[in-house]
Amino acid sequence: AHGLDEQVETVLRLLHQPGAARAVVVLGDPGVGKTALIQEVTHRLRDDPEGGWIVVQVPPATFLAGTRYVGEWETRVDQLVRLASR
Repeated sequence: AHGLDEQVETVLRLLHQPGAARAVVVLGDPGVGKTALIQEVTHRLRDDPEGGWIVVQVPPATFLAGTRYVGEWETRVDQLVRLASR
């Protein structure tokens, strides 16, 4: 995550805000460092003294594969939330 310290700190600050959803979506063009950013955030959360963090990586193509209707997508979101809540 060379050169991404400011972005990493921003994500961590957002995740630690009281009442925050504790979820982040990272968007950007290919090659801008999204994966490196999330890997560094994940590394720091693993060592977080507050603990309790679960990091889930869901590639959009995998998540949407086989869904044709909004209800199917919503069902997958519900399943993902239940899985992350364990």
